[in-house]
Amino acid sequence: HETDKKDVPICELLFTMQHGEGHYLLIVDRKKPKKPKKAKKNKTGSGPKIIHKFLVWDCETVWDRYSNNVLKPWSNAWRVFKGSEKSSFSPKRMLNENDDDYKIRQKEFAKQMIRQTDTHYCDWRTEVNPIKAMLDWINAHSRYEYEEWGKTIYCKINYTLVTFNGSGFDNFFLMDEATKMGMVNSIFMASGRILNYKLAGGHDSWDLNKFIACSLDTACDNFKSCPIKQKDFDHSVPQKAYDANSRKGVCDWLASLDDEPIIEYISG
Repeated sequence: HETDKKDVPICELLFTMQHGEGHYLLIVDRKKPKKPKKAKKNKTGSGPKIIHKFLVWDCETVWDRYSNNVLKPWSNAWRVFKGSEKSSFSPKRMLNENDDDYKIRQKEFAKQMIRQTDTHYCDWRTEVNPIKAMLDWINAHSRYEYEEWGKTIYCKINYTLVTFNGSGFDNFFLMDEATKMGMVNSIFMASGRILNYKLAGGHDSWDLNKFIACSLDTACDNFKSCPIKQKDFDHSVPQKAYDANSRKGVCDWLASLDDEPIIEYISG
């Protein structure tokens, strides 16, 4: 469905989701996104130093038949790779090593990668929408400055938001919140999937599932991921808690658990 105004570029569209007859419908409205604040220039006259980081994220949802959006994200976790260390793990060396050597080197690589990440988590126990909490964090951590030889160096961080099958699931929740915040610069859709998008500030997306044509469990097993992907989480538990007492039911269930397994599962 589209409003009456014509000849407006897609970057000025506001996307929301609704559900009808078992299909997702894209409701299009017109809203001009907010322009991001310009990063300060360094004293030498050059632009800010650009730093690129990967942000891997995943959200969990519950089903609400009475809600327009049907699915509601009750938690979200994201990991940011600092990229400040060089890894001793080389895929080329893997071909010349036996299985035991490969496993040892793979564990060393995993430990290095974990040391290079910052893990963040948000759920319904806070007053902020879990997806909005991540976008707020990105906005708050996309610029910084430091002194070097008496000069102020301004840095701008561009994040690539990485998901697995985000095109068909997670990206819809992200676009819902990002458009409310005026952060969507462009969006590319095909066959009912959000394949790519650009957010204000120079942030973009990457869906691993578009390059690995299998399930996440199969990918982790075949690639022998380390740490091992967390399994055996019963998604019916938060759903039953929500059905029993809506959002408060999920919060009460979360309060009865230790936070560490939840963060480890969702961000793993």
